[in-house]
Amino acid sequence: MAKSPFATAPTGSLAKRGQSRTATDVASRGGGKCRMTNLTSLDRNELAEIGMVPNVEQQVERLALLAAKAGLRGVVCSPLEIVVLRQILPADTQLVTPGIRPIDAKSDDQKRTLTPREAIAAGANWLVIGRPIIAAENPRAAAENILASFH
Repeated sequence: MAKSPFATAPTGSLAKRGQSRTATDVASRGGGKCRMTNLTSLDRNELAEIGMVPNVEQQVERLALLAAKAGLRGVVCSPLEIVVLRQILPADTQLVTPGIRPIDAKSDDQKRTLTPREAIAAGANWLVIGRPIIAAENPRAAAENILASFH
């Protein structure tokens, strides 16, 4: 399994001060810090329930722009935000996308998903594919099927 060259980190003044030891350690080894935008399991209803403005797109854009302003190399975002973020962030920003589900997989608690092929086509740099592989009866075969879906 490939290790990501990124670690998540806070944004704003905390990111400028490098408050995440793990993220700082990764950065010192040639990696970079990423900022989480909005969990892929949260939609507008859950945002409203926890007292936030129930506009997922606004929340994601705001946090992604803060990350860029703080000098972070990437953001973690749902695959549904990739296209918009590609339009507003610097071209070298890395987009790490959880919520990736093969066409035949359950969405589980994920509300904003794409297939691996769709996410790459939209502009994702890194795909996070967890449960469809590790919860499979044969994880190796599941991973191989995902890779085969690109051909």
